[in-house]
Amino acid sequence: MPLDKPLFYHLARSIAHAYLWMSSPFFGLFIYEWFVGRAELPFLGGILAVALAVLVVSLRPYRFYATQRVQEVFFYENSCRLRGKNLNREVPYSEIREISLIDPPFFAAGPGIRVSFNGGDETLLIPSNPKNRSLRIDLYSWLKPKVGTPQLPESS
Repeated sequence: MPLDKPLFYHLARSIAHAYLWMSSPFFGLFIYEWFVGRAELPFLGGILAVALAVLVVSLRPYRFYATQRVQEVFFYENSCRLRGKNLNREVPYSEIREISLIDPPFFAAGPGIRVSFNGGDETLLIPSNPKNRSLRIDLYSWLKPKVGTPQLPESS
């Protein structure tokens, strides 16, 4: 098991919670204006409508990311660690069947990444293509050459 710091990582539950919390500033403004600001009813109704609309829109990506089988993935030099519900395994990069760029899901800024693994139903969907500043490379460019090629074991 690699004990080094991961080069890249993805936490699906954190992304799910971020989508859910998008509406909290609007609910906060609504409560503030209702109790402190003493705003008029049309203004309060508008704030509440926006807060509810943002909450409803964010429920779909929240549910999508919160129910993914792979909740966490940590990419190391020669393997990655998958964690989730009833899942905790280390996978060498030779077991990755395919990696591809996908359209930005759910309001994401750039392209996402889809990673499919051999011998399992795990498909990893990462909504962005994170960059490692110290390596000066993004996850897709770093991982693409490693797909399907046997990796040397990590030296201790």
